[in-house]
Amino acid sequence: KTVKYDNYDVSKENNGLVSIRSGASAEARVPVNAKLTVSEYLSATDKETFDTSIVRTYKDGDESKTDKKVDGIAYVYSSESGSNHGVVKAENDGDKLTFTNTRQTVDVTVKKTVEGYDSSDPERDDNYFTFEATLLNGGIPIGGYPIDLNGTPEDATDDVKTDNSGKCVFYLQHDGTNALSVPRGARLTIKESAYSTTSEHAEDVDMSEYSTSVTALFSEDAKVYSDGTYAEDGRLYNLNPVPTKALTVTFTNGSGGKDVFFKKVNEKGEPLAGAQFKLWADYDQKNPAKPKVDGAEVEYVESTAGDTSTDKKDDFLKAEDGTEYNVTFNVANGIYYMTEDKAPTGYRKNSYVYRIVVGEAGETVTTGEVSVKLPKDKQYLIQRMSDKTDVETIPDIVTSGIMNIPKSGHKIILRKVLKDTYASLEGAKFRIFRADLTELITSDYNEEDHSYTSDESGVYFVDELPEGIYYLVETKEPGEDELSDTPKVFTVKVEGDMAKELETDQSLKKASGSETLEERLQEWLADKDADGSSGA
Repeated sequence: KTVKYDNYDVSKENNGLVSIRSGASAEARVPVNAKLTVSEYLSATDKETFDTSIVRTYKDGDESKTDKKVDGIAYVYSSESGSNHGVVKAENDGDKLTFTNTRQTVDVTVKKTVEGYDSSDPERDDNYFTFEATLLNGGIPIGGYPIDLNGTPEDATDDVKTDNSGKCVFYLQHDGTNALSVPRGARLTIKESAYSTTSEHAEDVDMSEYSTSVTALFSEDAKVYSDGTYAEDGRLYNLNPVPTKALTVTFTNGSGGKDVFFKKVNEKGEPLAGAQFKLWADYDQKNPAKPKVDGAEVEYVESTAGDTSTDKKDDFLKAEDGTEYNVTFNVANGIYYMTEDKAPTGYRKNSYVYRIVVGEAGETVTTGEVSVKLPKDKQYLIQRMSDKTDVETIPDIVTSGIMNIPKSGHKIILRKVLKDTYASLEGAKFRIFRADLTELITSDYNEEDHSYTSDESGVYFVDELPEGIYYLVETKEPGEDELSDTPKVFTVKVEGDMAKELETDQSLKKASGSETLEERLQEWLADKDADGSSGA
């Protein structure tokens, strides 16, 4: 009935539960010949992390003996409660149960690759890259722990022990690997710090000369380890906790990244300065990526006003291949995700996530479970995403740009583009009618040809519209003179401070005797009213 722990009676205060730290003991006094069951309760994490053995030590006359069973009952077994049980038949004073928890280990393989590495180059043949591993139990360093560097736990000759701060250093060459046998459930950080040009591992070259990307995949099925995070410099990978399955963490260096260009535009397709974008290594935006601008790593990239040196203030800058842009940055090959972190003053923030794929033209780029094949003529793609798995094929962001809408008013922006490529079309002409068929005329309306005309950005209408139903009719395709047969019926609805546009296609019949567009609309609406589908 009495349980003593460090000579203190805890049975009444703790309902008989005793917390025992490593190396300590508790004493129970029980009736002779009774069977005492002692249960160690483990958390779900500890149950996966530790193997447990229980040994009974007892006196047989003057001889001390050990055993692992009592009356055929094994001391250790698992139950749904997550406990380990030891059973003692109380025949003598001094019987002892020793619970030993042995932390299981898992292999974390660290791999090193360098893009464009030429092993035949004598200047690179002896390069060693320096890595530092830190092992923690929660926030407490695990010192003196032998980390096996080659996945051979039975061979202690290649072990490296962690120091008092839980750290150890190892080296890798290009395409080299080290399998670290580390305790499950612990926290492991792996940092690439520098590389050397000699086998003595002298840290004589700063890693800032290289771009770095890190991927972590389970060795068995190549699925992404989702609980890993990156340090701010992008060269430290944190596994917290170390998983229960073998993992491969690959550090990839590039001696230089690729330049990415795109346009940030206002509602008229003009350069829009002051937008800030952040890059991430994952869609869920847990791990920031570090692009470079003018050779320096930055937390975000920002849009500019375009080419302000020209007479036309709305000119874009132009890359060597002719790509127009007012946003640019440099990143290593890989797959990234971009979000707009800050909108320009007076504009609403763009809420889409954009996937940026960077690599060699015509090649497949793979990061984790995501693989994207680049076109034969492109070294990067920028794709707008509907959700984590759905990528929109249009618009072509590099060509059309990423647009912001002004905060003031409930503005509607109408734009003419090609269906397949989303490329802007100039020279299309449109007329817009209200639900009562009165024509909508604003400052963009051309009185001479009675139409709104799309400019080189494809935009032909930017203005505020009150809630209601509107009819949009294309009167001239670019390069064509024929009247379109299909009007657009769109409804403007205001939700909060945002205007929402809902479009549906309707067929406009060519009724005999209708000479003007207004007459054709009247007959079409009459038909729709008859079957109740016009909504007017």
